[in-house]
Amino acid sequence: SRWLLPRLPAFRARHPDVDLRVTSSLETWDGGEGFDAGIRSGLGRWPGLKADLVARESLSPVCSPALAKGPPMLAEPADLASVSLLHDQPRAAWSQWCRHANVTLDLSQGPVFNDSALVLQAAADGQGVALGRLTLAGDDLRKGRLVRLFDLVLPNDYSYWIVYPRLATQRPDLAAFRGWLLEEARQA
Repeated sequence: SRWLLPRLPAFRARHPDVDLRVTSSLETWDGGEGFDAGIRSGLGRWPGLKADLVARESLSPVCSPALAKGPPMLAEPADLASVSLLHDQPRAAWSQWCRHANVTLDLSQGPVFNDSALVLQAAADGQGVALGRLTLAGDDLRKGRLVRLFDLVLPNDYSYWIVYPRLATQRPDLAAFRGWLLEEARQA
């Protein structure tokens, strides 16, 4: 939602004849339930569905510009011990980043959100430091609502995919959306 919604007016302008209905769910979409396609985070393998890579994901600590300015000073990864860390589910990402950064932090503290967009919103609101999914945080980083604290980036095995039943590729409206989505992702 954080990446897609700001871009949808461009799709509607280009394809006003396509009846686009968007829903958000944390449930796993299996190709049924009256939807033609889904955008999923994962490894790209779902039985019965065709998956096209939309974007690879990487993770890096992000926060509001005000929090980044301090106090406390956030000049190196160990300084994160002095601020609230914001978590999304599963909580394993911060521990992976800490191993990558060779730093030990208390990861048992800080609020947990069930949606990555909520984590980024909390970070932009100054509630702490999120381990931002850089694809999702891209617009906020460009507009200055979020800043990256360090150059250190953790590649994420999970990427974003457009998934759909194999037979759905014959539908012109799905082909239009799929083509537009992949083009937008390349440009972003």
